[in-house]
Amino acid sequence: MRLISIVGARPQFIKLAPLHITASKEGIDHIIINSGQHYDYELAATFFEEYNLKEPDFNLGVGSGSHAYQIGTTMMRTESILEEIANPKEDIVIVYGDTNTTIGAAIAAAKLGLDVAHIEAGVREGDVKEVPEELNRILTDHISSILFPPTKTAEQNLIHEGARNIHNVGDIMVDALEITKKYLPKENPTGMKANNYVLLTLHRPRNVDHKPTLSRILDALREISYNIVLPLHPRTKKRLSDFNLRLPSNVTPIEPQNHKNFVRLIIDSKFVITDSGGTPKEAYLLGKRTIILRHVTGWVELLENHAAMKIDPRSNDFKEKLLSATKTIDQWKTKWEPNPFGSPGVAERVIEVLMNEKG
Repeated sequence: MRLISIVGARPQFIKLAPLHITASKEGIDHIIINSGQHYDYELAATFFEEYNLKEPDFNLGVGSGSHAYQIGTTMMRTESILEEIANPKEDIVIVYGDTNTTIGAAIAAAKLGLDVAHIEAGVREGDVKEVPEELNRILTDHISSILFPPTKTAEQNLIHEGARNIHNVGDIMVDALEITKKYLPKENPTGMKANNYVLLTLHRPRNVDHKPTLSRILDALREISYNIVLPLHPRTKKRLSDFNLRLPSNVTPIEPQNHKNFVRLIIDSKFVITDSGGTPKEAYLLGKRTIILRHVTGWVELLENHAAMKIDPRSNDFKEKLLSATKTIDQWKTKWEPNPFGSPGVAERVIEVLMNEKG
């Protein structure tokens, strides 16, 4: 058996690490293809350095562009490489999450008759119109031959949709964070003391590409009675400039952080405010509560366990809800155990399933 992982965005590099490390220990050949969907150095290349991973075997150089451009370019360039190197009898192509890289690579591999394994299958947010990633994930699930849902909810979603060959072995982010903890910096990247700030991430197009929404978010943040640390995403930085908007005085912008620094920021924070898809889950696994600046989330377990609250920045009462949540967050009756995302050893269990698939 040989594995071919196709990645291209920040969350995928993180999820790749434990699988690659485990495959190496087992003596399994693992080819890495980087689509280049995220081309900013801090958002991409540093992951291979952080985890002491080998450099990608192939780089597609897709870069930015429309959804159609990224998906189409990923398909064509992935197909070209797989036609040259892949063997349907021996190889399994692995895709991760819900990005344009994910669906583009999955289509290319499936069209060539290759087995496709989808890590983080079955997660549903319920909005294919305003959340492009939702459509990516649904389509990927239904053309993949091996599905790895991270939770029982995701598993049930797949069963309800008639999917087969489902293996709920836990969420690979559990393993990724265990690895990251070994590389954590001793000092906080900002120099701030623990529990003395709130960590904010803000980058989702629905929030930052619409001036009235971004203005509403900034106005609400201005009234929060905490210091706020914001690793400033390139997209958000550009929109602030485009719209001639300024960050509130209680928000301290810093450069985008590599993963080990970001995890340190989560651990030392009082709580997290984010519009990221994966950060709320990371925060939960690190023992922190989250306010999610979105109208949907696929991690319903966090809401059910009172570890997160979802607030839509486009709702009329957004500011009131956000300020109330920041004042009451310490009182949430959060259920930390049992962990709905599973226990360490996820990568080993994934490898075991894949080896059985190839006999």
